[in-house]
Amino acid sequence: MIEDGSLELAPGFQRGRVWKPGQKSRLIESVLLQIPLPALYFAEDTDGLIRMVDGLQRLPTIHDPKVPEKSHRRSRIPS
Repeated sequence: MIEDGSLELAPGFQRGRVWKPGQKSRLIESVLLQIPLPALYFAEDTDGLIRMVDGLQRLPTIHDPKVPEKSHRRSRIPS
């Protein structure tokens, strides 16, 4: 959906991609630690185009989790 354009990630009411690399890294860490994430919300218009209503920072981070090397921090992962 992201690649073929059938999902509009940044409709006019979204604020744009504003997360810094450290924030993206913490989201990926949360996924790896199986911490529940807030829901993603979408809306479909009459033409069938799906728009992201909430989750613009999270979805692209999960879809393409590359975070610059300098933003990685050591963290303790519970065993």
